[in-house]
Amino acid sequence: MAHAFLEDIPATDDQYRRVRARLGDETPDGMIAHVVLKREHGLRIVGVWETEAHFSKFHADHVAPAVAAMLAEDGLAAPPDGPVTESFDVLEVWLGTGD
Repeated sequence: MAHAFLEDIPATDDQYRRVRARLGDETPDGMIAHVVLKREHGLRIVGVWETEAHFSKFHADHVAPAVAAMLAEDGLAAPPDGPVTESFDVLEVWLGTGD
């Protein structure tokens, strides 16, 4: 069954874009969808992956180092607990064409 997560992060658009630029343009193995929503106090990220293992591996190998590098550039330390992440089993993903 596919895996989804929801994560609220206290980041700016610029911080997100800098992290995203470090991840490259190639779609990660196992990623189905990635949506970033602007909120009053940061961003909400919604991800859908083929499996939780795909997400965990990409996060550990790529996202965490990219976030650490961005925070270091800004002279910030990572919050000790990190963002709160909710996980879900996915019933369906319906993607449009975006036209």
